[in-house]
Amino acid sequence: MYKQILIGISLLLLAIATAWLLVRPEVHESVGDVVAPPVISPTPIAFVSQESGESIFVTFGTSTALLNGIGYSNVLLQQVEAASGAKYESEEENLTVWNKDTEVTVTRGRKVLFTGVSQDSQPVPVEETSSTSATTTVAASVEGSWLWVETSKGDQTIIPKEAGAFSVTFSAGSLSGTTDCNDFSGTYTVTSNTITIGAVAMSKKFCEDSQEMEFTQQFIGSLTVSQVGDALTLTHSDGTISRYIAK
Repeated sequence: MYKQILIGISLLLLAIATAWLLVRPEVHESVGDVVAPPVISPTPIAFVSQESGESIFVTFGTSTALLNGIGYSNVLLQQVEAASGAKYESEEENLTVWNKDTEVTVTRGRKVLFTGVSQDSQPVPVEETSSTSATTTVAASVEGSWLWVETSKGDQTIIPKEAGAFSVTFSAGSLSGTTDCNDFSGTYTVTSNTITIGAVAMSKKFCEDSQEMEFTQQFIGSLTVSQVGDALTLTHSDGTISRYIAK
């Protein structure tokens, strides 16, 4: 009798287990989605400090920002939640970029490193001349040493792989520069807000995967110059725009 009771209980438990397996919710194991790398917009914005005259370039993407300037090069920050404006952070660099309308603030931890407004919203300085005309930019201000930030033409943007390797110096009609491979030199003349560059001589080392050609092609022919604070822009007649920051 006792044995029959045990068998009955076992059969009942087996029936309950079978029923549960038949009616239980179906559970699917999911694999994490593959997230594509952030897409950076091709148009950087120059922000200029009204106090120091320093400049930075920020390239905004759909959920990212790329920072160049004030000692940083190609720092990628991810957008985070903010009460107002657009806020981006880099945990690795402990940096925050906060953009509100035309103003941007860069902080490291709790220290404010930079506050400036976009170059487009800056009043453009006008140099007085003896004639009735005046120019909004003066190519002579190109003099000094500059680091390449990027070059854009249409939808294509070229950013240096080795930040700091590409530089150009303009001084009293002579230019010289460095690339990730060779050095170069040449001459230039200034007319109003236009700089015309003559033939450029270059050393002849070969370096695989060098961006030398992309950089030095910027210094061919006549270019329109715009310089505000530490930001320099050279614009070719074909629409190519090259941007630099003071070295």
